[in-house]
Amino acid sequence: AADPNVKLDELFATDLVKRVFEQAAGPTPATAAAPMPLMDDIKSRGALPEEVTSIACSLQVTEIETQRPIPLACRTAPGANSVVLSYRHESTTRWHQLTLTKQGKDWVGEIPCTDTAQIGVLQYRLQALDAQGKQVDGLGNEQDPLELNLVETSQAAPPSLPNQPAP
Repeated sequence: AADPNVKLDELFATDLVKRVFEQAAGPTPATAAAPMPLMDDIKSRGALPEEVTSIACSLQVTEIETQRPIPLACRTAPGANSVVLSYRHESTTRWHQLTLTKQGKDWVGEIPCTDTAQIGVLQYRLQALDAQGKQVDGLGNEQDPLELNLVETSQAAPPSLPNQPAP
């Protein structure tokens, strides 16, 4: 059984964390045998094979200070005619889309600092598209996006494009 003295910090917990916390709070007489679908989903995700992609990006941090632009450079396998970065803060369902610009071998773009102002989780995904706009490769997806933690202060170096200073 879970420790009843452990309390969830509602200010920082995502909706998923809140639901898992409620399910893991421990059995009560009415729920002693109740299934825990979110916990089962998390366990099954751990058993799934990792996504196979040829997209490689320069963004290697897991946390970034708020109000910072987030530059990134990505490389794809041949055949990509464009690359689209979609991102959103965990507090919204609306995805912002940014078409990256081709610079040499890289596809380059930057999430503006106005979109990193709020503490929380920034979810993102990348789609490599062919000339007809059909996805030929991807990194993350709408159901399982990549995530960055937006924090007030961080000891991590701010993100930058390869061989350039951080903006």
